[in-house]
Amino acid sequence: MDSQLFEAPGGADFKCVCGRTHALNADGVIFCGGAVGDGIAKAAQSVAPSGSAVFLISDSATREGTNRAVDKALMRAGYSPAAHIFAKPPAGSVAECAKIAVPENVRFVVGAGGPVIADVAKYTAARRKIPCILVPTPPFSTGLFAPAAALTRNGADKTFFTPPPAALVCDPSLSGNSAKEFAAAQFGSLVSKLVALFDWKAASVLNGEYFCPTVFERALALIDAAIQKSRVAAAKTDADFAGDCVKFSALCALLDSNRLNAGAEVQCARALKLLCKRELRPLRPSGENEFLFSRVIMRLYKTYLSGGADFFVPPPDNNSRLEKISEYLGLSEAAALERLRPVVRLADTRLNAYKLNEYRDELYALVCDFDMRLQTAWRPFKRLFPDDGYAAVHSLDKADVSLLVALAPDLYPEFTLLAYMKDLGLLDGYLY
Repeated sequence: MDSQLFEAPGGADFKCVCGRTHALNADGVIFCGGAVGDGIAKAAQSVAPSGSAVFLISDSATREGTNRAVDKALMRAGYSPAAHIFAKPPAGSVAECAKIAVPENVRFVVGAGGPVIADVAKYTAARRKIPCILVPTPPFSTGLFAPAAALTRNGADKTFFTPPPAALVCDPSLSGNSAKEFAAAQFGSLVSKLVALFDWKAASVLNGEYFCPTVFERALALIDAAIQKSRVAAAKTDADFAGDCVKFSALCALLDSNRLNAGAEVQCARALKLLCKRELRPLRPSGENEFLFSRVIMRLYKTYLSGGADFFVPPPDNNSRLEKISEYLGLSEAAALERLRPVVRLADTRLNAYKLNEYRDELYALVCDFDMRLQTAWRPFKRLFPDDGYAAVHSLDKADVSLLVALAPDLYPEFTLLAYMKDLGLLDGYLY
């Protein structure tokens, strides 16, 4: 890991201009090209002495040899591994996690697999209050090092806050010969976080959320670097974006928050997962869907911020929304009601409208800048597919996009500009 990214090598604290002191164990991120066993041994020794009991969480679909390599590396280093191996890739539900029996003498958890396994391992370790080491297999996500686990509860995704992993052992070569398969997902996941960054800035203005300009600028620098890299033909492998995704996730740990992964593009991609499950449709990798939604949402933001806010719109019809969530996304009415955003008081609506008008010029300039970045990334994103993006571009129809953009803010609690527009009743027109 390039500790210069954080101005604090080895986890040293540093005082930020935002007023807080940030810290990150940058030495806990271990990149190893083909020597994953050595990396695991080094990570394990940093959290527990040799001879300790360790618990491995993985699934039988993880690339052949990965589980065996992890198990052998732990035993070779003197650790006693027990394991929970899912017979098929887990859905990532709280119910599945409840069935994982971790022996009392276990000192740390190792999660080996994709993003879902990583979240299950972080959640399981947090429940036991023991450290977690992740050995991710591609595609690498922007949430690996984040202090959070995204799991399913009552049919929909919910973010649980956990300590960040004690270490990441990253080996992009674990993808084998299918590296290009993951390039678009990793690139899309990273670049789509332009929406999350914009939502974070808007939330600081409209909702009084904490905002760190240092983390904001460094996240933006990582995205810009990935866009520039994507324009080089030779960069069409997941390894070129794997390091950028891991560094982005480390910024979440630096921030001690998952705010960088809590934008409207993620809300919409998660809503799409519910729709596909309900209608038994195939689902593309989340990073690809996040990128597709990011373009739609950024254009929607741009249109909204280009106009004035001095007009009356009826409040959102939450009864209709409740019916739509149950009918189209498959949640029970009780689960949908639990998530539904309440109608905002008129006084609060007026206050937020005043704040938005006060900062409209700055937000509009930012959304135009970010929209231009997404436009620049659009063609390189498509070129990362064997079919130049044909299947991905045609995977969503306009009716689905309208429905999901309208309902997504009710499914997840994070404040976004999309949620603000829902509170004003501006999204109800997309429901019909």
